Amino acid sequence: AARGEDVSAEVVDAGTAKMEDRLAKKLEQLAEFKKDMVGSTFDIGVVCKEIRDEQLYKARGYPSFSAFAQKELPFNRETALQLINIVEKFGREDYVALGFNKLRALAAVGDTEKRKALVEEVRSSGMSSSKTVEKAREASGKAPREPAGTRKSTPPPAERRDGLVTVLAR
Repeated sequence: AARGEDVSAEVVDAGTAKMEDRLAKKLEQLAEFKKDMVGSTFDIGVVCKEIRDEQLYKARGYPSFSAFAQKELPFNRETALQLINIVEKFGREDYVALGFNKLRALAAVGDTEKRKALVEEVRSSGMSSSKTVEKAREASGKAPREPAGTRKSTPPPAERRDGLVTVLAR
């Protein structure tokens, strides 16, 4: 009986090792997909910029890129405008390394030299998004945001009926 238990343990160990190998490969795939996803988001900004700069929205009768974006893009207008702003000020490498939230904050820094210095600081230090926003606000001459919990609370959004599903109004 003891020998049978040893074989059973070996089979479980071999099965676990095989699962671990598959998991490691799947995690590698996800890491690659994430890089592609981040790069694709940058590419979305590039395409939006081209549509805006070449005034291609006029082909559909829109007077502005903003009006076009609001009706035609599969994401909100504000995101499109923020991506364009990022694409105009940063390269793909910065976008992949730092991401949307950090670069959105850094894009608000008007002084090019300050912005470049902050990008290097954020890259080298691994600074968090919230700290990056704080530093960008300082560099832009804006007052720091109030600490969480000190703002006046707003009442919860009113409920509304939307078909069969109750949703919260935003």
